Amino acid sequence: MGRLFGYGRVSTNDQATSADCQASRLREFAAGKGLRLELYVDEDVSGALPLKARPAGKRLWDALGPGDTVAITKVDRCFRSMADAATTLALWKQIGVRVNIIDLGIDVNSPAGELFFNQLASFAAFERQMIGLRIKEALGHRKATGKPYGRSRPFGWMKAGEGKDTRWVPCHDERRLAERVVALRDAGRTLAGIARELAQEGTIKPGKAKDARAGRYRGCFYLEADVERLQRAARAGFPILPRDDVGV
Repeated sequence: MGRLFGYGRVSTNDQATSADCQASRLREFAAGKGLRLELYVDEDVSGALPLKARPAGKRLWDALGPGDTVAITKVDRCFRSMADAATTLALWKQIGVRVNIIDLGIDVNSPAGELFFNQLASFAAFERQMIGLRIKEALGHRKATGKPYGRSRPFGWMKAGEGKDTRWVPCHDERRLAERVVALRDAGRTLAGIARELAQEGTIKPGKAKDARAGRYRGCFYLEADVERLQRAARAGFPILPRDDVGV
């Protein structure tokens, strides 16, 4: 017979979900089954972290094997979301790990547990869709108001500030470079030739100097496509737009 593991997590001083309270209930569960309990508890750990990213949670994952059982007091003590729960439970079922949720009185591998799991998976899919919708709406608002909303930045601009206060500020070094590129293009130079010249000079994109010093050159230099968009941005007056919008 496999081993019995208990897992608990607490991020506040709430006695209803305290580490001692969860541990006591898990030991009672183990005693009722006549099994020895191996207990893993994460204290002062946010539920926003997935199970494998928590110290005790990772040790639990590493220890699990076919035939083992994991007992938890509540779903939210173990998983950060319904999506996280559905994904983890599916993986555990594949490797032959059973799960008991004490508050619900459910063995996930039982018929009632199978029904619960299917409902959980459906709610998880809905949760992912709603999160995606909220992210899309938030990014759309930032885009419409000319604020940073992704990793890509408009040529001639750099991010400043943090969190909700992030904003675009002019990057004067890149703008001077862009004006130089425009002059070279007007003089008949090819995009490939300009890109080659900038690479030979060691011209690095803003914010990429640290990567270049560490030998991580991917995305550091202005390639031919970058040179083309750079000169287009300069000719358009450096609009705060995604690089592929309006030909910029």
